[in-house]
Amino acid sequence: MPIISISMHRPDRSIVNLRDIIELLPQNSWTWNVRHFEGIGVAPQGMHMADFDLLTASEEGYSMTWGELLEFSSNMEQVIDCVITARTSNDARPSSTQPTSALLARIEAFDSTEWIIELHGPLADNSSLAESLARL
Repeated sequence: MPIISISMHRPDRSIVNLRDIIELLPQNSWTWNVRHFEGIGVAPQGMHMADFDLLTASEEGYSMTWGELLEFSSNMEQVIDCVITARTSNDARPSSTQPTSALLARIEAFDSTEWIIELHGPLADNSSLAESLARL
C-alpha cells in the first residue's frame, strides 16, 4: 500500500488543492465518503460550510459519487483538514470495523500543510499514479 506525502505549498507559493489530487485518480464508480472536513469554499447542495463540517463529523460522514466529488473539489479554495475515503459500491457504508482491504483510497489533509494519500487495491499497483501524485 503506497502512502504518498505531499506538501500543500509548492516552492512557487501556489497551493496543491484537493482538485489537483482528485484529477489524477481514474474516473470511477466508487463511493466517496467525507469523514471529516474543514475548509474554505462552497459546500455541496447549497449547505453552509459550517453545517457541512458538522455533517462530515457524524458517524456516517457524507457520501458522494465521483462526479459529486469532482464538483466539490472544484468549489474548494483551500482545505485545512479532511479525511476522504473511497470504497467500492458494495462497501459503501464506512465503518471503523471494516478491514482496510475494502478501502481503495484515503486522502487526508493536515493543518493546511500536508496531504497524505493512501492507495489500496488496484490503485496500489499503479506506480505511474503514485509518481504523478508525488510530483504535485
